[in-house]
Amino acid sequence: MVAEWDQPLIERIQALPYITAVRVSWRDKKETEPRLELRTRRGLFVVDIARQRSHLSDAAINALLAEQHEVPLIVFARYITRPAGERLAKAGLNFVDESGNLHLSLGNEYHTFVLGNPDKRREPEHRRVGTATVQTLFALLANPAAIAYPARQLAQVAGVGKSAASEAKQRLLAEGILESVPDAGSRIVDLKRLESMFLEGYTQVLRPALVLGRFRSQERDPERWVQRLAAVAKEKEWRWALSGSAGAFALDRYYRGDRTAVFISASPKAISVPLALLPDKQGPITLFRWFSPVLVSPNGTPYPVAHPWLLYAELLQTNDPRALEAAGEIEKKYLHAPSVT
Repeated sequence: MVAEWDQPLIERIQALPYITAVRVSWRDKKETEPRLELRTRRGLFVVDIARQRSHLSDAAINALLAEQHEVPLIVFARYITRPAGERLAKAGLNFVDESGNLHLSLGNEYHTFVLGNPDKRREPEHRRVGTATVQTLFALLANPAAIAYPARQLAQVAGVGKSAASEAKQRLLAEGILESVPDAGSRIVDLKRLESMFLEGYTQVLRPALVLGRFRSQERDPERWVQRLAAVAKEKEWRWALSGSAGAFALDRYYRGDRTAVFISASPKAISVPLALLPDKQGPITLFRWFSPVLVSPNGTPYPVAHPWLLYAELLQTNDPRALEAAGEIEKKYLHAPSVT
């Protein structure tokens, strides 16, 4: 069944002069991942729909670029800004939004590019997610069984207060991401939207709230610095985990880069002296506050590594093509790995 939100966007595509018919089909048996079959005078074209109901940030675009698509993609968005539209079009991604901004390229035959229409409605402040909600979203992604937990237990997994966890869950129910199930609490019915909300919330809300600072070290070799961190953390009994490209490399050995992101339970003051860190707004080392008991990846690695959802979200914070390739590998192998039958 086509979502009510999709229909006006489909109608914008159907109104194009070279489109003679539009049919919605599905990529999955549960009918949650739609695709469009676009009939023209010169044949049939198929595009997969990627829904983006909130602000389309650089990180959200990076997520689209990091994914591997067998079929051309069209982004259904609430609003596409000019910079976002130009970047999507340059990458060969189609899009349509509620304000009439549209990019559709069908082979070499048809091409439409409309950009610059103003946002018809701005998202109200009360609809924007808070830190506690994003932490709860992460908890549900990292530990899907948490959906059935009582509020107190869900709060502990998310690292938030009981009332905040309850409010976050009620919001997800109200927005149709979760639904109530008799005698079973709740279940996730729109996983794609939950994932999108987490990634957007990580960039806009959670990451800024967790950053303890950026630093540089007298040790120029990032791997030697991590070795030193491991030794000091063991001595001090700190909880820590690598994130970003450093964590992805420890997990998958795909791409290291020169930046090191670390979740840690100690304060910057406690860390700086034994690890020879100096504050630097452009430094290659970023420290984040430890916030959840499910923060560490369950996959065995030489050093503790953040959960793949946190690795993926951090890798999307840069436009570095190699980092986005690494994000794609993490997404494919650990977040959406095909089921083995």
